[in-house]
Amino acid sequence: HSVTGVQTCALPISLWRGPDNQHLETGSTSVLRFEYRASLSGQVQFASAHPAVRSLLMDRHCSGNSEQWQSGKSPAWTVTAGERVCVRVPILFQGKGTAISVTATTVAAGAPDGFSLPPQTVTVKILPAP
Repeated sequence: HSVTGVQTCALPISLWRGPDNQHLETGSTSVLRFEYRASLSGQVQFASAHPAVRSLLMDRHCSGNSEQWQSGKSPAWTVTAGERVCVRVPILFQGKGTAISVTATTVAAGAPDGFSLPPQTVTVKILPAP
């Protein structure tokens, strides 16, 4: 009796989540908080192409201490499996509903050149206050 099939490998996916949808007053500011938990050791990079995102505040261990980058993309951060990193995204709400996405791209330590886990994107809707 023989069995044939395809052997697959389940890649560990890191936990990447964002805040609930937000209702804001026109002209108000808010800081959206995203949380990343590494499932493996390697490097992670966060990015957002949304025009409302002028900077990303990176907070290792979600301690409240942040480093800021004046663009919608962070440098690659070295992370170890199980580590938490928070990304804070300050925005100024102009009054028109929008959706802000932030993507986490992870490259495993020791992975071949060019290999990375599939990018993970979290989207938060920003809506006018009722």
